[in-house]
Amino acid sequence: HAMVPWYYWEAATIYRKLKRYEEEVALIRRFARNHDINFRIFSKRYRSTSGVHEAWAAKFLERFDTARAAAAAHSEDNNS
Repeated sequence: HAMVPWYYWEAATIYRKLKRYEEEVALIRRFARNHDINFRIFSKRYRSTSGVHEAWAAKFLERFDTARAAAAAHSEDNNS
């Protein structure tokens, strides 16, 4: 069952506030899989082009980049 993207966005926001970055990344991957979004198609190179008709998908994938970076930084902090 496909979910409305808004629900994913809200859940990702909650994970970020709780500093549960790995779960946020997993949620965004699940969102992309459920909505048949190919990460390569929505890479940074293509996000700003006019051919991107799903603006919400591009916003989610920008959020994915940020979450991934935060998860990496958080895991480095925990390992130190």
